[in-house]
Amino acid sequence: MDYSRLLHVLRENGMAAWARRLEARLRDYFSPVRHGDYPAWRRAVSALPAVRPGHYCPRRDAVTIGAAADCSAGQRALIKA
Repeated sequence: MDYSRLLHVLRENGMAAWARRLEARLRDYFSPVRHGDYPAWRRAVSALPAVRPGHYCPRRDAVTIGAAADCSAGQRALIKA
């Protein structure tokens, strides 16, 4: 992910120290060492089809987002692949 614009805005608005800390945290958080093969995971997530869920229900025991009817058979096949 490219956070350069955010970091630039922070620096330009008097928050350079915060931008430095954030930049270091982002570098650490997205490190391949921390997540194994992070670039491969990003490619896999980016390859998923865009699906707009028909509903969202944040219950305490389970979160439900969307339904099977929210995507086509082709999209479901891509998600399962």
